[in-house]
Amino acid sequence: MRKLLIATAALAALCGAANASTCKVGMADYGKVKSGMTLAQAETALGCSGEEMSESEAAGIKFSVVAWDGKAAASMLMLMLQNGKVYTKSQFGLKP
Repeated sequence: MRKLLIATAALAALCGAANASTCKVGMADYGKVKSGMTLAQAETALGCSGEEMSESEAAGIKFSVVAWDGKAAASMLMLMLQNGKVYTKSQFGLKP
């Protein structure tokens, strides 16, 4: 299960920029997101909506990956959700 989430996150990272809006996140924002938060709670903490990069369902469990562009070039924050709640998070190159 965890391997599936990691593979999905890696694929999403290879797909390019996450959020075309002006919303950009930093490392401080990354720290605001906690496991168990709903997507709506995470979006409130981050101040904007992310872009859903992938969605799948297996054995009645819904998985999704939502990403935000970082403030630094080629950086991003990604949330992996299970049934609409943050399961794990990752970041690439986020700066304060």
